[in-house]
Amino acid sequence: MEIHLISYGDKGYELRSGYFKALAVASSFFDKVTIFRYEDFDIEFEKEFHKALQLTLGGGVVWRPYFIKRALQDMEDGDILVYGDPDFQINKLGRERFDQYLDQLNQSETGVLGFQHSDLKYTKREVFDYFNAVSARETGQLISNVIFLKKCNHSVQIVDFWNDTLSQMLTLPEEEQDPANEPKDFMGQRQSQGIWTMLLKIYAAVTSCPD
Repeated sequence: MEIHLISYGDKGYELRSGYFKALAVASSFFDKVTIFRYEDFDIEFEKEFHKALQLTLGGGVVWRPYFIKRALQDMEDGDILVYGDPDFQINKLGRERFDQYLDQLNQSETGVLGFQHSDLKYTKREVFDYFNAVSARETGQLISNVIFLKKCNHSVQIVDFWNDTLSQMLTLPEEEQDPANEPKDFMGQRQSQGIWTMLLKIYAAVTSCPD
């Protein structure tokens, strides 16, 4: 079993991405560390999501399922994939906690470990309507800036659904707000994270509270 770490950093994140990779390598937690760049998008993806990629956070960080799917394709069944944004803090003294996450992941039947986030303010009502699950808003979100996956048929399928659903929901731009249709505490759309949350709730991922 190999443990892979991937991240993505665009032109504004070169220094942060380099620091992130250095910390990851120094931690010795991972067998392989890969930082994807803007030029790593294929032509079809860049064309489809060009408008979204120009928005704040890349139109709801549309690159996450894209690069996670690509990385999984190059991995063996049973390998571990960790995705982390460049501002994710890697604590080289946190080996015990890291191993606990791996144990939870390896014991799960889904191959997915999600991390609970109490904030309810960043998913548009249309996302809940799309999944016919408006009541799920009250149960909180799952973060998508840190993701643990074990490659198996189930985890690959969830990532495929995430990628495909995001493509279908391009009509929900991150920066558009409609106060008439949203709760009073709604602050803005984090499209990729909202869809990820719904998929994990539907397909019963193991959840944990991040340190």
